[in-house]
Amino acid sequence: MRKFPGSWYLYRLDQVGSYVSRYLEAKRGVYRLVGLAESGKSKPAIIDRICGRDVTGTLYIGCEGKNFAVRSRLTKLVRSLREPRHGSVYNAQHAAGLFLRRNYLLSTRFPKSKLAIAWCYDPNPYIAEGNLLVSYMDSLGESPPLNGPKAQDWIYPETMSSLPPPEA
Repeated sequence: MRKFPGSWYLYRLDQVGSYVSRYLEAKRGVYRLVGLAESGKSKPAIIDRICGRDVTGTLYIGCEGKNFAVRSRLTKLVRSLREPRHGSVYNAQHAAGLFLRRNYLLSTRFPKSKLAIAWCYDPNPYIAEGNLLVSYMDSLGESPPLNGPKAQDWIYPETMSSLPPPEA
């Protein structure tokens, strides 16, 4: 996968913070969570996949078409990626943020300082998301790391947060 169709600009999470909605229009669309090669730079990481190298750094592809609210989904995603505050619980957790935080290897390689989001407006976001996922799978042999119907099967929320890192 060399490039996604459409106009995509990467916004580093350290740029947008929790106020991502101020960057978005009230339109339907698709969005991506992108891993970055290094902190403070907007160059996507290269992620080895089964059938090739993903030079776009895509960790997740999603969409929102209800009530023209792509900004609400991105706000949930961004807030789900920050560290939990002492004694607080996330309301309206985004699954991709939860999966990333709970996976030691992914969260170590892609801390918040090495993450970006990008979005593209589309009047048919469900079709656009499907096309992006099919294109990704056709190019690289599998879905992005945080996508897929069984993405959550490798997470056990009750135990993952207390597991020590794997031994080297």
